[in-house]
Amino acid sequence: MSGLGNPIWLTLLAAGSLVACGGSARTTHDPDSTADGPIGGASAVGGAAAVGGATAVGGATAVGGAGAVGSTVHLGPGSWEVTGDIDTLQAPKITCGHFDFTMTVDDAGVMTLGRDGLMDAATVQIIDGAYVARSVFLIGSSKLIPCGFAPTIVDELRLQGIDRDGDGEADELAGTVSFNAGPAPGAASSTLTSQLTGVPDISSPTLILPGDEESNPLDFASILASEPLELSSALSLTGTSHVQLARYERSEPPVPNATIAFSLLQILPLGGSWSITGAGKDLAGHELRPNGTWRTVADPGVQAQDGFEGALEASSGSLVSGFGSIPAISGAHSLWLESESPHILHLQRAADETKLSFSARYFRAQDDSTYNGQLVRAGVVGGSHAVTVLASNPAAHGNVATGDANLPWASAVVRYEATLDEPGTDVILDISDTFCYFPPPGEPLPCPKIVAWMIDDLALE
Repeated sequence: MSGLGNPIWLTLLAAGSLVACGGSARTTHDPDSTADGPIGGASAVGGAAAVGGATAVGGATAVGGAGAVGSTVHLGPGSWEVTGDIDTLQAPKITCGHFDFTMTVDDAGVMTLGRDGLMDAATVQIIDGAYVARSVFLIGSSKLIPCGFAPTIVDELRLQGIDRDGDGEADELAGTVSFNAGPAPGAASSTLTSQLTGVPDISSPTLILPGDEESNPLDFASILASEPLELSSALSLTGTSHVQLARYERSEPPVPNATIAFSLLQILPLGGSWSITGAGKDLAGHELRPNGTWRTVADPGVQAQDGFEGALEASSGSLVSGFGSIPAISGAHSLWLESESPHILHLQRAADETKLSFSARYFRAQDDSTYNGQLVRAGVVGGSHAVTVLASNPAAHGNVATGDANLPWASAVVRYEATLDEPGTDVILDISDTFCYFPPPGEPLPCPKIVAWMIDDLALE
């Protein structure tokens, strides 16, 4: 935990190397002054302890300097790109990951670090020509094996200013951090180290859009920034409708002077398309130029609430009269869904219809699915939350022989109900793939998989 709050943990939407973006570094210092101390005279922010020396706290060590070329400088506010490989300290040397983040030090004595939706902040001081901060979350990627689990919160960060051209301004930052890595499966505890280098941050921030070309409206996906942005930055979706995106805060207390993600707080209509608009700046003042398009999955059409006895309007699936020796749940037909496909239904309701219900039966290849579950969600277009129905495992509902060699087992019929109390006419029902509960120790994973669903009696009332 940092001096100002927990890091924002967001799922990274793009695999591979991290993108380096951000502002420019420019340090300021009175050349006639020899005093070091808090930048701008600020006291500790957010309850963080003042940093008063180079001694590591809690066992992790930080070594300032990197065999300096040129002279060190007294540092002031600035923005930097900081990178460094994460290596094992013991021989043989193994590279376990990589640090990569934008770091901005402001005149209030706050150091803000961030990259691709992750952000943290800490109180910073200048000590012997170096930025020094305690309990800092360093952002990067790391491998669990063979290095063990590598916590990225270091007890002390010390980055020395290096003047390579003799103009009295820092052209580079350098420092070393070391920290312990807890054991991972098949790996012993080890000490990791990283030689960090900082260079002036001169590029503009960019946006990272959801990974899928078309998003599920019930997912409330977020747009991430490549680096921390000023709090005044704002984004909107403009197109099928106009929707303001909200700053997404998950640190407690929040990072006081920046944001790095924007969240959608409204269920969008199916089959919509929006341009991403807005304005913003990174903490060095470089402009954000929003671009890109947000689309939702295609509208399959409105499904009639007729017990699936008429035409099917769904993103996937088919109408069946039964499977093996198992008949339709009710009437002549039920909806049959293969579990590997996404399943979205579009329903419409009257103003007084707030309860959604349907019946379902699971089909599987094995007679024990003790640790299986299924996620069913529903929401009203224009509403602010999706109602989640978590299915109990099908084994709890009995095993029924189907007489089919490929899917010999079915559950009993399970009834689902959900209350949709937000206003709106259009309702989206999403039936996701199965998932596994964590079994007791010694039980194998993965658990037996639900292969198909039979659904019937879908109604709003």
